Amino acid sequence: MDLCGHATLATAFVIFRYLEPDTQEIEFDSRSGLLSVARKGSKMRMDFPKDLPQSLSKQKGKIDGVIGGNTVAVMKGKDDILAILATQLEVEKIRPDFGLMSKLDCRGLIVSAVGENYDFVSRCFYPNYGVNEDPVTGSAHCLLAPYWSEVLHKKTLNARQLSQRGGSLTCKVGENRVYLSGTCVPYMIGEITLP
Repeated sequence: MDLCGHATLATAFVIFRYLEPDTQEIEFDSRSGLLSVARKGSKMRMDFPKDLPQSLSKQKGKIDGVIGGNTVAVMKGKDDILAILATQLEVEKIRPDFGLMSKLDCRGLIVSAVGENYDFVSRCFYPNYGVNEDPVTGSAHCLLAPYWSEVLHKKTLNARQLSQRGGSLTCKVGENRVYLSGTCVPYMIGEITLP
């Protein structure tokens, strides 16, 4: 995978908390270029490349069938298809057909709308990677934030991913970069013994 927000955030969290507690910023050399994570108070801010959406209007009917809803617009970024719905409630209620979704020519499908208490909300689906619905997807916000920044005429946006677990992010859109801020908590600490 070229870009993974989970792995970037989790690795930075472990380094900041357990390995190098005095470090304020970490840089990673990845297949998506240089990525950095910086401490910003109680949050961490990831610096990722911007992914600009391109119209995919000819696919609207197909995407409507996959999500069982009526899209307002359909776009494609570098890896993912972005389907815009009219309301947050529609995003909450969709029940995708993962069999049909797995046949799409993309890494995953992102569904989004203007939020009720956030600038925008989303749900992200990656059945070809064994993840029917991802809880919070940093890489998807590289596409979501530039789209909503242009629509809402805002450079800083508050986002909510509406998965069962859910998660909130602050997105700041720069010239060629997207800055995603959020929190991370330890889930498990253990030891691995290698032969």
